[in-house]
Amino acid sequence: MTHSAVDPLSQAGTTNALTLARERFRYLTAIGIQGKRDIPGPAIDPDDVAEALQALSLCRHTKRPSIHSSELRRAVSRRAGRTVSTGSVIAAAVGLGFTVRGWYGVRAFYPGAIVNVHRADVRMRLVGSAAPCQT
Repeated sequence: MTHSAVDPLSQAGTTNALTLARERFRYLTAIGIQGKRDIPGPAIDPDDVAEALQALSLCRHTKRPSIHSSELRRAVSRRAGRTVSTGSVIAAAVGLGFTVRGWYGVRAFYPGAIVNVHRADVRMRLVGSAAPCQT
């Protein structure tokens, strides 16, 4: 798996993030990381990935994954002013080089992941901002 010199916030960056995430998590859908191929899930919306890339690019990495993808999804959704999918947040995190680990347990019931996003950044830069930041 190689990383290219693509701007992660561009349309090519969105495609790159989706490709990297699907290489890493074979059964990634909008719901999250599915445990099996036979569990259907909706496709990931590239617009959701673009929103998540923009939001997560404001956050720092930590040494160990400690924040759950559902918490990130809520923060990104709040910042975007609309609901984004868990799968799009996972794809964006992978695309930005965050450490993403599948959540332990039965993925059919809880297909989330744990990510090394700095919790203070989520609180201050994502949840604390009522409208998207101008960068």
